[in-house]
Amino acid sequence: MGGGSSSFDKERYMGGKTFQKYFKEDIWPVHDGLFDRLGLTEPRAYKLFSVFARIDFNENGTVDSEECFRFFQAPRTKFTERVFFFERRDPDTNELIKSLNFKEFALLLWSFCTLSPEGIARYVFEVFDVDNAFLLTRAHLETMYRMLYDVPEVEDEYVAVYPLQEPVVSRSTSRKRASSGSSSDGGSVRIHGRRINLNGDGGGGDDDDERQPPPPQSQPESSPPIPAAPPRHNRRSFIIESEKSFALGGADRRFGGAQRYASTRQVGFSDAPAAEILALAHQQQLTIDKATFLSVSAKHPKLLIYPALMLQKLLRRKTCGVAVWRLLAVYRQSGMFAVFDRDCDRLDEAHVAIFRAVENQVLESKQLSADLLLQQNSAKLRYDADAVQREKQMREKQEMIERRRHELTGPDVPMKKAWHAYETKKAAFEGEEFIAARTDVLRRKALRDELFQYLDVAIAKSREYFAWKDERDLKLAEGTETDHEQRYADFREQRAEGKQLTELVEITHLLTLVKEGIDAKNAANKYYREDQKAEKQVLVETNLAGCVKLLDPILRYDEVTVSLAELDKRLGILTRRDLSEEAALARRVGTGKLWAAARQSAHKELVTFVRAKTLRQAREDIAKAQVQRERDWKKAEWYVVCTHGSRITQWEFVLEKETNRPCYVSSLSGERRHPKTAFCEQCDAIMVQHELRCVQCDAPRSAKNLLLYRPLGFKDITLE
Repeated sequence: MGGGSSSFDKERYMGGKTFQKYFKEDIWPVHDGLFDRLGLTEPRAYKLFSVFARIDFNENGTVDSEECFRFFQAPRTKFTERVFFFERRDPDTNELIKSLNFKEFALLLWSFCTLSPEGIARYVFEVFDVDNAFLLTRAHLETMYRMLYDVPEVEDEYVAVYPLQEPVVSRSTSRKRASSGSSSDGGSVRIHGRRINLNGDGGGGDDDDERQPPPPQSQPESSPPIPAAPPRHNRRSFIIESEKSFALGGADRRFGGAQRYASTRQVGFSDAPAAEILALAHQQQLTIDKATFLSVSAKHPKLLIYPALMLQKLLRRKTCGVAVWRLLAVYRQSGMFAVFDRDCDRLDEAHVAIFRAVENQVLESKQLSADLLLQQNSAKLRYDADAVQREKQMREKQEMIERRRHELTGPDVPMKKAWHAYETKKAAFEGEEFIAARTDVLRRKALRDELFQYLDVAIAKSREYFAWKDERDLKLAEGTETDHEQRYADFREQRAEGKQLTELVEITHLLTLVKEGIDAKNAANKYYREDQKAEKQVLVETNLAGCVKLLDPILRYDEVTVSLAELDKRLGILTRRDLSEEAALARRVGTGKLWAAARQSAHKELVTFVRAKTLRQAREDIAKAQVQRERDWKKAEWYVVCTHGSRITQWEFVLEKETNRPCYVSSLSGERRHPKTAFCEQCDAIMVQHELRCVQCDAPRSAKNLLLYRPLGFKDITLE
C-alpha cells in the first residue's frame, strides 16, 4: 500500500472519476492547507485517499469500522476496536453518525501512526486512566494485558517489569477524589465483592458476608505470597504467531473474541486464608505513575504494549509506508505539535488542540490573502466574461452565415421556394372577391387554373428533392464495411437480443466445427458404425440441431412473407430462451482454436445479417415516406378542388350583386345555380340530391357533397 500511486490510476470512484482525478478536483483543493501543515504533502495525501477509496467500496463518501477491519485485516480485539471506533453527532439533525469522511479518516490515522513508542504507551495508559489520576494499579495492568493480547490469563513476566509502589496522594489528587465523592472507607478495600480491612482487625464492614469463615486466631508474621496460577498457554509461541499475523496482515483467529478478556475467571476467597487476602488487597493498592509506565514501556516495547505497536506498524505499512510515517513522527516531535503533546494531560486533548491550531493557521493565511485573491478573481472573471461574450457573438454570427448559405444553396431550396409561391398565390386568390359579371367569372377561372399550375410546380420540385434525398439515405444505409461493423457492435452491446443472438450463433458455429471434426475422425476409422455413436457425438448433434432450429427463422427467412415487425418479434422470443445447457456443452467440447474460428465466422454472418436488416429497414422507411408524401400532396390538391373548384369545372362560385347572395355561374353559358348545388369533381355534372354516386361517371360523393345529400328526394334547388 505504501508504494507508488500508479496502481490506483485506472480505478474509479464517485462519479466515474479516477482516484487521481477525484483527489485533484474534489479533495486536495479543499484540504491542501490542513494536510500541508500536518506534513501530508500532496503525494502522501493521495496515497491515503487511495486507501480510503478502496475501503469505501459502496462509494458513499464515508467508511465505518467494519469496512476498516475488512480492508486492514487487523486482529479483532477490544483494543483494535477502540482504535477504529469513532462516532459523532450531526450538527443539523443531531443524529449519531458512526462513519468517517476522508478528512476525519486522515486525521485519525495521523493521530495514531505518528505516535512514538512512548506515545503508544501513553495512549494505552490513558485508556485506563479515565479519571486522569496519572496512576494505575496492578489490576489495571492485568486488564490492560488481557485487552491487548485478547487472552483470559495473565503472565507475570509482562506485568512484573513495571515497578509498583505505595500511592502518594497529593493535594491535587485529594481534591480530585473529594470532588468525585470517593473515600478511603477507613482503610478497607473491596475485592471481588468483599470489603477487606487493611488495619488488621479483620472487620469487614456492613457488607461482609456472614457465611464467610472467621479469621484465624493467630496471624503469621509475614503474609505468604499468593501462588501464581498455572499458565494456560505458551506465551512465547503466542508472541511469535502474533508477530507473524501482523507481518502478513492477516487476522489471527485467536484475536477474534472481542470480549473474552472481560470473562476472566476470578479467584474465590471463601476458603483463602485471611493473610493471603490481606496480601492481595495490599498488592492491589500498589500503583505505578504515568511517567514510570511510559519509560518502562519504551524500554521494553515487546512486552505489554507490543500488540499496540504491531497494530501501528500494520496501519503504517498499509497506508503511506513505514518510512513516511517515521518521518512524520519525527516531524511531530520536533515541531509545534510537541508543545501540545507535552502540555496537554491527555492525547485526545492534544490532538484537538493540534488540529484547531492548524485550522486557525490555514484560516489566517486565507484571510490575509483574501483581498488580493478577490482582486485577482474579479479581474479574471471580467476577462473570462468578455471572452465568453466575444465567443458567443462569433458563434452566433457564424451560425447565421451558415444558415443563410444553406438557405440559398441547399438542395431543398427550389422546393421551398415553389411551395412558398403556391401559398402566396393561394392567399391572394382567397382574399379576392368575384362578382357574377362575365369578366369576373372568366378571370376567376384563369386565376384558379394558375393556382393549379403553382401547385403542380411545387409538387414536381418536391418529387425531385425527395428522389435525391431517398437515394442519398439509401446510400448512407448501405455505407461501408466499417459502418456495418459499427452497427453490429452497437446491436451486440446495446441490445439484449443482440447479445443473445451473438452467443447462439457462436455456439452454433462451434458445435458445427466440432461435428465436422468428429465426422472426419469417424470417416478415417474403418471400424466406425453409424449405430454406435459416442455420447459426445450424440450431445453435439442434438444441441446443434436445436440451435439451427432457433436460428433458421431469424437468419434465413423469406422477406416477402416475414415483415420486420415479425422478425423483431422472433428476436424478442429468442431473448427469453435459456442457452445455459448449450453454452456449457460448447465450453466443454470447444478448444481455444475452435472458439477463435467460431467467433470469426459468426462475426461475419452477423455483420451480413445486420447489413441486410438495415438496408431493408431503410427501403421500407423510404417507401412509407413516399406513400405519406403522395397522400399529403393529394390532400393539398383536394383542398383546392373542394374549396375553389376542380380543374375541369365550368362553374365559378361568385357573388350576385343584385341580391347580395353567392351563387354558381357557368363560365361557358352564364347559367346560374343555387350555392347548395352539388357538382361532381370528376366529370363536373350536377349530382342528384338523393343519389350517393354520380349518375354520369358513377364517382362517389366527396365529403363536401355529402353535406348536400338529401335521401328523401327533395325537389331541385333553384335560385327562386
